[in-house]
This record gives sequence, C-alpha cells and structure tokens, in this order.
Amino acid sequence: MAKASKAAATAKGRIKAATTALSGYPGIFHHLAGEHGEVSALMKRVAGTPEDSDLREELFPEIRKRLLAHARAEEKQFYEPLRQHAETAKFLPEAREEHRKIEKFLDDLASADKATKSWLDRFERMMSVVETHVEREENELFPAAKDVLDRQQAKEMDERYTAAEEREKERL
Repeated sequence: MAKASKAAATAKGRIKAATTALSGYPGIFHHLAGEHGEVSALMKRVAGTPEDSDLREELFPEIRKRLLAHARAEEKQFYEPLRQHAETAKFLPEAREEHRKIEKFLDDLASADKATKSWLDRFERMMSVVETHVEREENELFPAAKDVLDRQQAKEMDERYTAAEEREKERL
C-alpha cells in the first residue's frame, strides 16, 4: 500500500512539474513545484488514514525526510541567491520561519504515537502550514524570482539544489 501511495505521489509531482514548466517557469521552479506536488499527495494519503493504519508508520518517515531535505536545500540553493534582489528578499524571512515551524512539527510528530487521534490532528496542522507555505511560495515568490533569474541561472540553481538535496537525504 505504501508503494502505491509513493507511486501516486510521484505521478502527481510529475504532473505539477510539467504544468509549471508549461507555464514558462524554467529549471528550479518546476523541480520545486514537482516536489510540492509529491509531498502533498503523500500527506493527503496519511491524513486520510484511520488510527490503526500502518501507512502512518510507513509514510511519515518518507514525508519527514522529503520535507527536511527540501527545506534545507531550498534555503541554501534557492533562497540564499534570492536575498540579493529586493523583489525576492522580502519573501524570505516568512518562508524561512515557515520552514522552522514545519521542522518543529516534524520533530514532535516523529517522537509521538502515530496511532492516535492527537497525532493525526497535529499532522493535519502541520499539513496546513506546508500547504500555506507552498501556496505563498508558488504564487508570490516564484513569480518574483522568475523576473530576477534568467533561464540559465534557474537551470544552474536546479543542478545545485538537486545535489544539495541528495546530500541532505543521505544525512537524514
């Protein structure tokens, strides 16, 4: 069941990445959007589970790893260069704060009993923070960043991001 959930998440991510690319967003943008779609699908799958579901135990570690690696690589390889531009720098403090909130939720959830309603309630609160963060990023930061990065910069940023994210996943 977890394998099917991961496959469905991958498919959703590819669709979202393709849609972003077709909208004219190069490199890093469709990569990040694709990951947003994947983790969204996994979170929705977990949110729909009953308390006795093994899927929480199976999928939560994957969600945690993806969110942490994504946030850490994103801050280094996407946010950091965008600090140089007033048009994008204004979005970064709030985005970083949202990452801190998500990380706190992940830490709390990792050590709690996943077979409880209170765990699921907390997971759903985290999911809401993630969804708000993604919406803000894709609808505010991405358009501003697209205006300050050319296609080559976005491509190179994507390559650096991919390598940084892989390193983070290995550490986790």
